[in-house]
Amino acid sequence: MLRRNGYTGAGLKQSSHRKPMKPDADLSLRGHVRLLAEFLEALDLRDVTLVLNDWGGGQFLISERLAGRVGRLALVACEASASRGSPAA
Repeated sequence: MLRRNGYTGAGLKQSSHRKPMKPDADLSLRGHVRLLAEFLEALDLRDVTLVLNDWGGGQFLISERLAGRVGRLALVACEASASRGSPAA
């Protein structure tokens, strides 16, 4: 559907438990922003829509060094109702 409407997608896998980053990797918020910036720069992506899953850095991205590459942010929460003690819908 996205491709039919002229959009493409690219995914950047951040650090995870299955394949951890190197022990000396900068996993601070600035470090994550730097990784994302390097990804966008390497692919020369501009006017990008970023869909971020609650790692708290959406506003930080723009203030650091991505303002020229990011056109839109879609910020989504990753909370599940069961994890908050609420009954499942």
